[in-house]
Amino acid sequence: MAMIELSKSKGVDVTLANSFWKRFTGLMLKKDIADNQIMCFYPCDGIHTMFMRFNIDVVYLDGSMNVIGIEKNIGPWSILRPCRGAVYTLEMKPGLWVFELGDKVNWEE
Repeated sequence: MAMIELSKSKGVDVTLANSFWKRFTGLMLKKDIADNQIMCFYPCDGIHTMFMRFNIDVVYLDGSMNVIGIEKNIGPWSILRPCRGAVYTLEMKPGLWVFELGDKVNWEE
């Protein structure tokens, strides 16, 4: 179990999607996601990749920011099952971040 720091001081750009419209649009129709960008959906326990143009890794967090689910290299036009207990869902470029079940995420804006 590791502590994963996500903060601007570490060069990470976390975008919070916490409204209906932000969660609805997410990464749809974007050309790509930057290496240092993570999209955080709240509240969210499952996602789809409809209208996306690139693959993503998905990490599910519970209310205490513990990693409880991981989906790797998900392609466009996929629908993922909801992850029981997830409150936050992170989307990021595949293969650049190493998360493991049980890791704790610390996110600072």
